Amino acid sequence: MMNYIIGEEIKDIKTTLSLAPTGVDKSACVTVKYENCIANLQCCVSSAVIEKAYIYGTEGTIEFPMLHWVRDCVLYDSSHKVVEVFKDCPSNGFIFEVKEVVDCINNGKLESDIMPHRDTIQCAELFDLCFDK
Repeated sequence: MMNYIIGEEIKDIKTTLSLAPTGVDKSACVTVKYENCIANLQCCVSSAVIEKAYIYGTEGTIEFPMLHWVRDCVLYDSSHKVVEVFKDCPSNGFIFEVKEVVDCINNGKLESDIMPHRDTIQCAELFDLCFDK
């Protein structure tokens, strides 16, 4: 999500991982440096954590109260006042992905304009970097 939103190449990455005996990551803290911003990501499967996400900017903040099941988000201005609340109706979690695939097939496209191959590859490379650091 962050690469899609930020739209810049990664300049540097710092990671701290906690691995299970199987080698699977139980928790991770990842700091990603871009040209114009820094992204700080944390995830954990071994504890019950709050699944919120925030995007902070010079003119305000966007809050995603439930990141894995994003159905709503809140836009705050720079003084932390609510500007807008977006609410979507509950649906299958993959409805937008399925719609995009169907649209690509119907239009004879081998690659999505919304999620091009380079973004998928960059995501895989980011995971590789996390384990290499």
